[in-house]
Amino acid sequence: MTKLILQTQVSLDGYMGAPDGDLEWLLWHWQQEWPWDPQLRAYHEQLLSSCRVALLSGKMAVGPGFLDHWHEVAQQKGNPQQRFAQSIVDADKVAFSRSGGGDIGWPNTRYATRPLSEEVHALKRAAKTDLIAWGGSEFVQSLLREDLVDEVHLLVNPTALGDGLPVFPADGKRRTYHLVHATAYSCGVTVQRYAVRS
Repeated sequence: MTKLILQTQVSLDGYMGAPDGDLEWLLWHWQQEWPWDPQLRAYHEQLLSSCRVALLSGKMAVGPGFLDHWHEVAQQKGNPQQRFAQSIVDADKVAFSRSGGGDIGWPNTRYATRPLSEEVHALKRAAKTDLIAWGGSEFVQSLLREDLVDEVHLLVNPTALGDGLPVFPADGKRRTYHLVHATAYSCGVTVQRYAVRS
């Protein structure tokens, strides 16, 4: 059955973003040099090869940064990120935005036309591969709140922020997962893969 995989970077104390938006705590914070080791790059490439549909928050799809960055890197032959970048460019991407509509301006990218839960269930039914979701705290929490996520992949960075933007919604609901796999990489990131406990 098609799964929705939520992947996000987090701090050691479980935040996916600093309160002020600072990215310096991430081992890789969009700088040109990619300090992830080859094994961690291989994990990303393998994951994207099994997920050909990506769900994005509206800000990631429209604002400067995410799509601009990966489209540029996909053109750079010899760049170690090029294969990963090309997978993002080639994937079908659906952006979720309360205000969005019309043409986003990137190939293989469109706005969702239905409410979140309805759109995700339709994508799951239609997809031939798993789906992956990337976005900010508000978008991530919306997916979790509506029980749309089947697996959570946390990329744990070795920094504690002390405060920040949480991954999980503070709605009083207990969510139980089981650990599928955890791998520590030499660059300092640990990938923890969890599945929803049925």
